[in-house]
Amino acid sequence: MLCAQLFSIQDYLECVGKLQDHTDVLDEMRRELCSPIASNMEGLQIQIEECETLKLQLSDLAEVLTEDTKKARELLCSSAVEVPHQIHRDLASTYQELEPHFTAVCKMCAEKSDALKNAMEAGKEHLEATYVQHLHNLQELSDLCQNNSEVSSMDFNSCDVDTLTCLIQQKDDFENLLLKDGRLNLEDATFEIQSFISEHAQFLSPAHSSYLLKLLSSTQRAFRENTDRLATERSSLESLVEQKQLENQAQVYLYMMNIMVY
Repeated sequence: MLCAQLFSIQDYLECVGKLQDHTDVLDEMRRELCSPIASNMEGLQIQIEECETLKLQLSDLAEVLTEDTKKARELLCSSAVEVPHQIHRDLASTYQELEPHFTAVCKMCAEKSDALKNAMEAGKEHLEATYVQHLHNLQELSDLCQNNSEVSSMDFNSCDVDTLTCLIQQKDDFENLLLKDGRLNLEDATFEIQSFISEHAQFLSPAHSSYLLKLLSSTQRAFRENTDRLATERSSLESLVEQKQLENQAQVYLYMMNIMVY
């Protein structure tokens, strides 16, 4: 008898409206959760934050759903008023679908959260591997710049013309290697490292970024110094060859003069 005094058709309509609103919210959440996982770490970070927000919304929604579904059960069990069949059917179907719908979205949210976190971990591992690869590439370029150090330490004055000519050719070959392959690789490395740091600034520690930039700067400086040194040494060797050739010609001339005298 108490129920007859509590519920009206308006109560039914309001409850149907609330449950349908909850369904619409869950549908929107489902669409958001169905979006593809981002392919970059910045996008992943945004999606992780959005997923955490959805978790909070679902938690808040759970409390409201508890109250509204309780009201729906009471209305469905009540026979206080003559309720149009369509309204009663709408309330029943929405009520029956809402709970599994909510459970499914909660599961989707948890799975999406795990997938995003796994993708972020994979992204961090890839970031670290890329960082190490950049260090390796710079080390190779640095080693390339040092490959001619033994030749540079030789006493050129003690070498004969043939040896000097061979050294000039070696320096020509090495200089060409630096100016072609070395310079191209250094330009590529510079662009890639600058882009790498710019794109992943929020995920790289300041120490990592600073070290990589310092190593890049020192490699660029070594490259410039090495190419300048090679050009200077080659010029000196060419002058030394010319000098020794003149000395040899003078010796030959003196030798011929001596023969003619005797």
